[in-house]
Amino acid sequence: MDSELILEKNRRQAVPDILKCLGCICVIVIHTASQSMSELYIYSFNWVCAVFWGCLCRPAVPVFFMVTGALLFDPNKKLTVWRIYERYFLRILLCLLIWAFAYQLYFIAGYWILYRQFDPSWFVDAVKSVLTFDHHLHLYYLQILLVFYIFLPLLRIFAANADRATQRYVLIAWFVLGIVFPFLYKFQPFSGIDGIPAEYPMSMTYASFGYALMGWYMRNSNIRRRDFGRWLAVFVSGFVIVFVVTVAVSMVQGRLYQDFLDGFTPGVALMAIGAYGSVSALFSGRDSTSMPNVLRLSQASFCVYLVHHFFIMLLRTYLYRAYTWFCLLVIPAQAAVVLAASLLVYVILKKIPWVKDHLI
Repeated sequence: MDSELILEKNRRQAVPDILKCLGCICVIVIHTASQSMSELYIYSFNWVCAVFWGCLCRPAVPVFFMVTGALLFDPNKKLTVWRIYERYFLRILLCLLIWAFAYQLYFIAGYWILYRQFDPSWFVDAVKSVLTFDHHLHLYYLQILLVFYIFLPLLRIFAANADRATQRYVLIAWFVLGIVFPFLYKFQPFSGIDGIPAEYPMSMTYASFGYALMGWYMRNSNIRRRDFGRWLAVFVSGFVIVFVVTVAVSMVQGRLYQDFLDGFTPGVALMAIGAYGSVSALFSGRDSTSMPNVLRLSQASFCVYLVHHFFIMLLRTYLYRAYTWFCLLVIPAQAAVVLAASLLVYVILKKIPWVKDHLI
């Protein structure tokens, strides 16, 4: 084999790794800011700062799905049905159940430490919760991935064989039925619709397939550096919609308004698409092995996603008042602490062979 072909085969594209890093950081910021967004005085500067950070980082999970599609829809990636179930589905299922149980144990231990109360039946309840998929809040992403992997063989066939026009048509249909319709159905007069039309909007689980296809479509869109301004404008427009409406309506209602914050709403979708396009414009063609810090964080991102909420809850318990301080700086500072602690866990866990291969 020619040496240039060997080099090309071994290259690792920078764009997916950078996006995974950004998504990982954004998830931490969202969860760090959430308590301040919900509990601070709505008309205060600190609350506005908390909403700013919470809105800015909103496209985290959609970006994860876009990266997944960009990587797994590649026809050059040999994935049999058995390989998908062995390497992806069963691994994610195992991760989901074990980490969900770990969060249950965390709550049991925390209740004992804080209140000196313990009931053996809590272990039974914990097992029931895990087996019935009543899992800790951010693990919903893994629950969606299970269904995504079930449909992955079919999605790969479509991505490999549909022409660009057909893919655009499907993406438009997805945006209407998976993003716009579910959003409109939150409001009158759409919220009053029943019968068959009420079933037209796609659920979040299946709408995630559209984000994955969008990631694959954009990967093959020949995005260049000169396009950066256009994609940044898409991101900014989405952010303005999410931030301005959230602040304005919250101030009118006197409580946090969350209908624009969901990852499957038009504003957040624009942010995710704009973020993907902006990063692609700046780093398309780059090799992430030339960016060792990005590569390391990307490799650790799944573990960070799994464990970061342990540390966020710990900070909330013992540094509760810190959430009322200068949020413009304190929220990113707390997120940095959580990220560092999560990376330390990754460094420890990756030294354990079975854990490294199956749980992180």
